[in-house]
This record gives sequence, C-alpha cells and structure tokens, in this order.
Amino acid sequence: MIKGFPKHLLGDVNFVKASISTRTSTSSGIEQSENKCNYLIQGDTISFPHRIYYKDVFDNGTGRFSPTQQLIYYCIFSRHHNGFTRQKHIEAILSLDEIPYWTFPYILKVCDEYVVEILECVYENIYQRNNDELKLFCIENIESFCLSYARMISYWNEFYRNRNGCYQYKNYIGKKLFHDCFGYTRSMNKLISSRK
Repeated sequence: MIKGFPKHLLGDVNFVKASISTRTSTSSGIEQSENKCNYLIQGDTISFPHRIYYKDVFDNGTGRFSPTQQLIYYCIFSRHHNGFTRQKHIEAILSLDEIPYWTFPYILKVCDEYVVEILECVYENIYQRNNDELKLFCIENIESFCLSYARMISYWNEFYRNRNGCYQYKNYIGKKLFHDCFGYTRSMNKLISSRK
C-alpha cells in the first residue's frame, strides 16, 4: 500500500494502513493479489495491487481519519475484489469538488474493468468537469493507458457486445469515457509503436 501513493503522503498512508483490519473478506486468507498496477505520478513511480481482499470497515469507526486519509482509504478499497465495494469508494473519490492528481491511477484502473455500472458512474461524475489534468496523467502513462484502453475493449467484446444498446462499440460507455474524458486517440498507439 505504501508504494501506491506519492512519498509526501507516507505518514498518512501509514496511518491508514495501521487502521485497516487484517481480517480478509474471503475464506482464502489472501490479503492482496500478486499482480501490480504501475503508474507514474509527476515522475514518481507508484505501484498497487490489482485486487485486495481486506474487510472494508470504513463505516465502522474510521471517523478519526483526516480528509486526505479518507481519500487514501477510498483509493485502496477501489481495488477491492467486490465490485460494489469498488464502486462505493470510487464514487466517494468522484464526489469531491477537486479530485487530487494522485488519485488518478485508481480512477483509470477501475475504468479498464468489466463492471459497466462503475464505468457509467465515472463518466457521469467527470464528463462535465475540466479533465485537462486527467488527460495529462494519461499521456504521462501512455503505455499503461493504451493497455487499459485495449483491456476495456476486450471486456466490451466479451461481456457487452451482444447486449441491447452496446452492440455498436461507438455506443459503449467505456469507449465514451476513454475518448471524451481521458483523451484517447488512435495516434497514441502509433506513438508507442514508434518508440520501440
């Protein structure tokens, strides 16, 4: 968890980490996946688990968190294995008037997944905002961003292509989210290819 945030938040991250229950929400006892998500935030590399399995106890006594610590908690639990938990915490992040730059990796990561209700929630909450900083973050992480785009398409193809209203890719909420809010263009993939 400590590696999932910029260094200036280390004290707050440690406080939140100490407050998270060591009990897991599954019988396997696994706390987090070995797969990691890696991003750059203004030159610093951060890394966080693809999935966590900790018991979400935010509503049961974490009122002593500062607003920044609450936001750290939301980010961590946006990686939860349960889609309803992920959505609850992403919605809490998106409810802020100003969304801090260091939360962008968590927002982007939840958008390359298969829960269409989360994609709709993100789109509804950021479409009308000024997304210039979010688009800069996506450019700073162009390779990860393009992989996220490809992953989003593969989930559309697998789960939503044959659903009413989603058959045409141009109507899919994930496509709208990546193009309208994150600034995806085909030339990004060409740029990556030219670097190799």
